[in-house]
Amino acid sequence: MTWDDINIEQFAQIQAVYNMDCSDVEKSIRIIAICHMEEYSDVCDLRLNGKVWKALKRQTRFLSELPPTPNFTSLDHKVKVNGKTYTLQLDATKLTAGQYIDIQNFLKGGSVFENMDKVLAVLTGEDVLATAKIFREHFNMTQAYPISVFFWKVYNALTEDMLTSLMEKLGANQSELKHQLKELIENGGDGLSPSTISQIQTYLNDPTFLDSELSSS
Repeated sequence: MTWDDINIEQFAQIQAVYNMDCSDVEKSIRIIAICHMEEYSDVCDLRLNGKVWKALKRQTRFLSELPPTPNFTSLDHKVKVNGKTYTLQLDATKLTAGQYIDIQNFLKGGSVFENMDKVLAVLTGEDVLATAKIFREHFNMTQAYPISVFFWKVYNALTEDMLTSLMEKLGANQSELKHQLKELIENGGDGLSPSTISQIQTYLNDPTFLDSELSSS
């Protein structure tokens, strides 16, 4: 058994077990149950001898280290999940306004892993909830973890790039732009730098500010 055999849902459950206030033995039983998609009570009821128990423990030894994270520039934009190939948009400047706002909302709270399935689904450009359900059940952690860490580690930089791209793309539709940016500010900026937040507030108060910014760029 490897990280190839663990989906996003199992990963979330395992992280929850690590945070439980219980004995190491109970944690081991729960993790083994999760990895084998068995009920905790059923695993507890098994009459296991020492060899069988050690074998089960060995099967989950890979969990002691998280999946490797390759060089971010070499991440594959195409992933095959449950028999279908999805293309992930990992260039922040090419995300749409809707994708941008969705990611902002799903990353609230400080951890990308809480909504890993939804963030990855947003990057496909397909129906978010339907795709997230498929990802949660079938996207293995060998593929999902490096992409998720990418967003976690460069989140602030991506936010700046996405905002710049949005202002350029939506300049012709200022009513839509103002609506999106107003919602962003009302949510506290969601990780934007003070200077960027100041620029947004200036634009919301004076829409002609955008014209001068774009003409000077």
